[in-house]
Amino acid sequence: MTIQSKQQSLETKEIVGTNQFAVTGKVEIPSDKPLQKLLSANVYSGVVNSELIDTTLSFAGKMQIAVTYLSTENIIEEISAFIDYNSSMVVGIDNYDLSVDIEEFNTDETEQVVTFNILANATTRGVCENKINLIEELPEDYVADYYTTSFNKFVSSGEGKLIVTDNVELIEGSKVLFVDANACILSVNAGLDQVTANGYVDLKVYYKQEDRIASVVKKLEFNQEISVVDSTNSSMAKANVKVDSITFTQDDKANCMTTISLSCLAEVYQVEELELIRDLYSTRKQLDLTYACTNYSNFTERRYYKDQITSSFVVDEISEVLYPNNAKVKIAKTSQEDNNIILEGVVTFDFVYRDNENVISSKITLPFVKSLDGKVSGNLQNVYASAFVTNVIQRSTKDVDVSVDICYETDVFEDTYFEYVGSVEEGEEKSLSTSAITIYVTKPTDTVYSVAKALNVIPEILITQNEVVDGKFAQGQKIFVYNPLNVEF
Repeated sequence: MTIQSKQQSLETKEIVGTNQFAVTGKVEIPSDKPLQKLLSANVYSGVVNSELIDTTLSFAGKMQIAVTYLSTENIIEEISAFIDYNSSMVVGIDNYDLSVDIEEFNTDETEQVVTFNILANATTRGVCENKINLIEELPEDYVADYYTTSFNKFVSSGEGKLIVTDNVELIEGSKVLFVDANACILSVNAGLDQVTANGYVDLKVYYKQEDRIASVVKKLEFNQEISVVDSTNSSMAKANVKVDSITFTQDDKANCMTTISLSCLAEVYQVEELELIRDLYSTRKQLDLTYACTNYSNFTERRYYKDQITSSFVVDEISEVLYPNNAKVKIAKTSQEDNNIILEGVVTFDFVYRDNENVISSKITLPFVKSLDGKVSGNLQNVYASAFVTNVIQRSTKDVDVSVDICYETDVFEDTYFEYVGSVEEGEEKSLSTSAITIYVTKPTDTVYSVAKALNVIPEILITQNEVVDGKFAQGQKIFVYNPLNVEF
């Protein structure tokens, strides 16, 4: 019988392409509300379409740029615009997910036009196959030491677009300045050909009522079903969500109708088992074995956290806190200590306030070290975080307390090593023993299989001819093998 082999694919989802590209956009200030000073700005991005030709991925989308400014009449105003963008990257894989995130941006103001210079990061994650050769069928006189291991195989992914709307009732006569929002995932559940992502949007509406600036905070829950092919109830799923754009309208009664566009990407994994051959021998032929070892980074789980940091900072003399805006968080370092995940990073946001004479905008940076409960048996990768300023309290003419909600998503991977017999070449026939009895004294590391291999017999012969307790030999036990003698008269 010929020794048969087969190929096993270990599929993972990995970054297969990146591209950093620049985008320039402009916001024109209305002539009846001329610009005196820019106070804060924000940028959101969303992908509209993509096309792969050969190995080049071309993609296009929209960015929403928004500015809050002080007019020449000392009134705070907000205006936004949409700009189109397009770019490309080399990918070389036809199963991919694409995301575009804002790395940084700056603004220039000239002649009542605010120009945005934006640096964006495009990231493509695709399915990568690590193929290994496995022995599938063996002749009857072969004896194999099998073992079984499992891994989480990537199955498929899907993307869903979600619109969250809400009507915020304000005091009559109020004027909406701008709207801020942040989206977080709380849990993800896999079902038949779909994944359900449960989460919420933190919505904050800033408005002016007479000479006072105030805000309304609301939590909007969402439950999004995303079509994911080959997902089952037993699948393991993960998802992330991002804000693509925020728009609002205000009616005559001061009601603020807010529309938030979200993108939600889900991935599904399924546990698969591999039966591998650790060792192999034949009772009749000499064998030349080739051993292989595969290192597989096995995705084990995604964890979702929400936490709050509180901090203080000092600025020049304050007569009135106006608003915070454009909160961002960057994780600089991750580590594990005992049963906790330690994250180090910074939160930045625009802090707009009024001194005795002027409206001032200051960039605030808050370093933090946060400990999240949860023991991790593996390596932390792909730590995502988003920030939302929930509360600002003025303690004195210079001291300010701030509370920031941060949503964390962490992926846990486990390095798995598969060591196995990859291929076999048959050699010459073995010479059979001519002695009637073979004696072997077991060592501490011996197993039934290892002794059988040493004595060139099948394990069943050892078990029937010797005492075995719970499938094991005792240390120092004398193992007897009775060989039939071919005697000719």
